[in-house]
Amino acid sequence: MAAGTARPPPGPRPFSVSTHPMHPFMTLKQSKNPYGYRDLLVYKKAEELQRACASFTSYFPPFSHSSRSKTLSALADQMDRSARSVKQNIVEGWKRNSTKEYHEFLGFSLGANAELEEDCNDIIKGVYKEMGLKGLEEKGKMGERGAAGAAAKGNPFIPFPPFLPFSSRAPALLPP
Repeated sequence: MAAGTARPPPGPRPFSVSTHPMHPFMTLKQSKNPYGYRDLLVYKKAEELQRACASFTSYFPPFSHSSRSKTLSALADQMDRSARSVKQNIVEGWKRNSTKEYHEFLGFSLGANAELEEDCNDIIKGVYKEMGLKGLEEKGKMGERGAAGAAAKGNPFIPFPPFLPFSSRAPALLPP
């Protein structure tokens, strides 16, 4: 070595991505478009879900100081936040530095979607019936059950069947 050149200290080499045993999982995701998530079908569906959820929860009774209203306002807020979380976790995962982290955030997105689905199922089952939200399981005119009976009673939640917005059989909730 030339005089005056520092020599690396003895011992293990400093961490390097290329020499690390987990290298395939530590690779930086190369994306030409930092907003490429907007082109993903899952992101577009998550946006559609968020709009549908906001429209759905707008039918909930307005907030007042009664315990019934507080519970329904909290439920509407939680459902809106879960729907937003589905979309936002896709975005945040896209912006992360590794494919592993991206997959983790897609998992968080699935979890938020499952949470929203359970809230919707509780409404459909009539869990919040005593608070003014009628489920789809009650009897309507002439003994009809399900959506037909609830539609006959003027239930505002009927335009939102449980398979929306991910089923191709379903009509669009909102204009494109």
